Amino acid sequence: MWQQLDLRDEDEEAERLRHPPPLGHEMHEAGFPGLKEAIDAIVGRIRGRRWSGFRTHSRDDLARDPAYRRYVLDGGISEALRMGDGTPTDMAEQFAIPLELCCNFELHLRKVFWVDERLSWTFGVVDSRVAGDM
Repeated sequence: MWQQLDLRDEDEEAERLRHPPPLGHEMHEAGFPGLKEAIDAIVGRIRGRRWSGFRTHSRDDLARDPAYRRYVLDGGISEALRMGDGTPTDMAEQFAIPLELCCNFELHLRKVFWVDERLSWTFGVVDSRVAGDM
């Protein structure tokens, strides 16, 4: 009867394995063509230079890499031509920001996790302070 009415038990729905929503870096890669390849090239060179792994690279540090300059300038020029307004340097800024964020994210080994919505709700309603009295 439940199938005919297209109704499901909530427990059945909860037991289904769900893939987490796309993370920020995945959304950037989908929205900026060539971003993944540029990140791989830049990060590969940085790691090959005895990188300590304890610092974040500024945009000025990353701009020394030819793959960075190529991606940002090519993207800025092509976007300015496509849109017909704005200068390539203004458009290049739109490509520099996600590249900087994603390069540092990749350098620090993608330290991110996903919290299921039910657990997230629990975190929001539970008082985690410990009074100290037993």
